[in-house]
Amino acid sequence: MPKPLIQTRPDPRLDGVLADQIPLPLPPQRTRDWWDTLLVIIIFAGIWSIAVAAFATGLFDSLLFALSEGMWETLVLRPSVLWFSTGVVLLTIRTALWVGYRAPQSATHDDAPFLTVVIPAYNEGAMVGRTIDSCASASYPRDRLQIIAVDDGSVDDTWLHIEQAALRHPGLVTPLRFPENRGKRAALAAGFDLATGEVLVTIDSDSVIEPQTLLAMAGPFRNARIGAVAGKVVVLNRDRGWIPKMLQVRFTLSFDFLRSAQSAYGSVYCCPGALAAYRASAVRKILPEWLHQRFLGVPCTIGEDRALTNFMLWLGYDTV
Repeated sequence: MPKPLIQTRPDPRLDGVLADQIPLPLPPQRTRDWWDTLLVIIIFAGIWSIAVAAFATGLFDSLLFALSEGMWETLVLRPSVLWFSTGVVLLTIRTALWVGYRAPQSATHDDAPFLTVVIPAYNEGAMVGRTIDSCASASYPRDRLQIIAVDDGSVDDTWLHIEQAALRHPGLVTPLRFPENRGKRAALAAGFDLATGEVLVTIDSDSVIEPQTLLAMAGPFRNARIGAVAGKVVVLNRDRGWIPKMLQVRFTLSFDFLRSAQSAYGSVYCCPGALAAYRASAVRKILPEWLHQRFLGVPCTIGEDRALTNFMLWLGYDTV
């Protein structure tokens, strides 16, 4: 297995072992899950059957005949009314859940758990320095905070800004560097492997956080049933043009509305990579399987945040 990372400052937990000698975790040996294969076969068989029925049995001719006979009510109006009514009912339920949503209470400086922030970065330039600074200046006990910034093989000056940030915050920021690009999952996994916190917070390298963010993210973990927490994300440059304003509307619907409704029943289905927190003990149970996740034999290189959230739900935890 290739060496996963290079660390310019040794971590005290390594006891003299270089970080580039630490292998990334291997996936557990599991028997093949035939249910997945069966489901794929059923889906494709169903699609093929519909195609055969439509093109080989003259189904399209029957539909055209029905339309010519004026059967709009049966073929168009009734399905449209059913679709619209279902949407209205779903929207009403979501709105009621959103109105009733109350954010969990934040942690305090007295009961704040040990927390590790992991920041993966790739060709982010100076922005990663702003991200690290915002985490280092957050209102959180310094003796219970660890920040790990991982350069995922950037070819620009990202590593320089990570090093400079580490010098600005000595003893707080651990800089890690991959010799080549390996993907966000590998970068997060390297950070998780060196993390000492009870709570793991992931923050994208193009994001900054408000001072109370880390306390807010840590608060829900007082409840032992909580495995993951989705943060509220807004557009950083939302006041600079129509495109950012439109994007902010989308973010508002996604975070303020949709995730709040999902949180009411403890099943937020995607804690966003831009700002999410996970119970460290739970992450370690599924870390190898998440890191080496595959779909139809192909390695999964996107959707790492949704996959990690789904693993928390699979373990039986709530996500809020």
